[in-house]
Amino acid sequence: TNRSPSPSPSSSPPKPSSSEIYQQLKALNFLGNVLYIAAHPDDENTSLITYFSKEINASSSDFNLLSEQLLHRLKANQPIDSIQLVLAGIPKEELNNQLNSERKKYAFWLNIYNAFIQDILQKNPELYKDRQSFFKAKQIPIAQDTISFATIEHGILRSSQNEFGLGYIPKLFPKKFVRMFSTNKRDFRIHFALNCGAADCPAVAIYQPEKLE
Repeated sequence: TNRSPSPSPSSSPPKPSSSEIYQQLKALNFLGNVLYIAAHPDDENTSLITYFSKEINASSSDFNLLSEQLLHRLKANQPIDSIQLVLAGIPKEELNNQLNSERKKYAFWLNIYNAFIQDILQKNPELYKDRQSFFKAKQIPIAQDTISFATIEHGILRSSQNEFGLGYIPKLFPKKFVRMFSTNKRDFRIHFALNCGAADCPAVAIYQPEKLE
């Protein structure tokens, strides 16, 4: 008798299509928070992420946790492309709603600053030769915008201060992005929390809102 070949033990089960995933999700009565991380940018299913966010009003991430994971992966020399893609696509309003305390704002933006500066300089160390241009260049894709390190440090973390004003001269007309995410109270200790990429900068720490102090 003829027998059909047995499946190979190493064969993977068939992957469901996007439409099959969609139908399975529609059968759910409720879905809360979803953290979606792919191993590689090509694995990112943007349609699925859009569904989580738009169709069932699910929060796709804890963004403070995501900023911590970004640094954890960098320190472990693991890929961070998928996390960067999620951060780049966050709607501004959703990010602003989550960063609803000073602690959350400080922890998130410190992690983002320190992570991106490490990643960018590891890939392109020559950029640091012109430091003034480097810190002002728009090279951090986040919340459907592209911002600079100067925007994070002097705009958001230092509550929209003129970078040459020694902390005493505010900017008169900060940009909308800065107004949305800026801290309300300046904390001069951030000087010891930001890692600017130089050898004598503070060690890179991973900040959590509940353990910020």
